[in-house]
Amino acid sequence: MSAAEVTIALSHPLAAGTETITEITLRRPKSKDLRGMVFGAGGLAWSDMEQLAARLAGLTVGQIGDLDIEDALRVQEAVGNFMPSFQGTSSP
Repeated sequence: MSAAEVTIALSHPLAAGTETITEITLRRPKSKDLRGMVFGAGGLAWSDMEQLAARLAGLTVGQIGDLDIEDALRVQEAVGNFMPSFQGTSSP
């Protein structure tokens, strides 16, 4: 069983209005967090991963979309670690 939450230190902090986000904490997903998402043979679509990460972090999809790709991939990996049976995403 994985942890209840995981915190990811961002290599490239994200400007959010007058604040700077230097880390993202993802809570463990609940079944309702997956509503409307489709898991295919290639995994979870990139846009669905962004939506799920936003839900788990309490951020907007726009904020998740503004992450540097290095940080975005680390967030995607952390989300996938919560759901080992469904790891991976399709191409962005």
